[in-house]
Amino acid sequence: MPPLWFSDACARTLRAGSPNADAWMRSAPARLVELAEAHGIEVNSPLTGGHTGAVCAGVRAGRPVVCKLTLDTSFALREMYSLHALSRSGRVPDVVVAEVHEGFLATSRVLPGTAGLVGDLSAVADLARRLHDVTPPVGATTVEALLADRAEALAQHCQTLGLDPSLLHAAREPLDPGAAHLVLCHGDFGPANLLDGPAGELWAIDPECIVGPAAFDLAGYAVRHGSDTAIAVLDELADLYGASRTEARAWLGWMTFDEAVRHTVYGLPIARAEWALAVQLGVLPPRS
Repeated sequence: MPPLWFSDACARTLRAGSPNADAWMRSAPARLVELAEAHGIEVNSPLTGGHTGAVCAGVRAGRPVVCKLTLDTSFALREMYSLHALSRSGRVPDVVVAEVHEGFLATSRVLPGTAGLVGDLSAVADLARRLHDVTPPVGATTVEALLADRAEALAQHCQTLGLDPSLLHAAREPLDPGAAHLVLCHGDFGPANLLDGPAGELWAIDPECIVGPAAFDLAGYAVRHGSDTAIAVLDELADLYGASRTEARAWLGWMTFDEAVRHTVYGLPIARAEWALAVQLGVLPPRS
């Protein structure tokens, strides 16, 4: 098998979360193969689209699988939990093997598995409805908890950039998740996590389930679609889904604020386009 490697984005994410990231990345390929083979999985090729660890394709008893190894074992635990929760939708992979204490997870592989921008947004809306029809499990993380968790980090980022703290409050104020009908959201609903299934239908991978309004997933798809098209895509997607454009745009504003500020602090090139969208949405001022 060729050596596994990590994209710049993945390496940056890992290094931001742990001082041991480089040592872990050097040892991860061999450990991933070792764990896979211990469970009867023949590893046959690396997959480099992951942002949280090492990923490879393999076969177990004739069945195509995807194996993942993450430095932060909570990622494996969260994905296992989310896949089990959304399994009743019939549009997410099965969990084949889970050693979450090792950060190891093997799932069924969605084939042909072509990822990318979906031309027919009605298919995206249909998939979102199918996922959202699943009853949220007891104890699932809520979007309100996510907002509270992000608030402290965002406040620090705003201070780093010399932004008025009131901007964070203004981006958060239009959101009222407690007043909306709450569903089990995918949590990372974007083009990269939607794959073509065997009958041409869309499947979702890499869920990070969270209980919140449907608009949370719709805005998540739009913000990951691209800054130039996000607003138009969101409006069409909200209409197809039957969601409020106003509510969906409020979530898009907060997500864009979050990503533009965070990615500017991290020095990521994508931050410039995100900041421009945030200005267009009225949640951030133009940068000098």
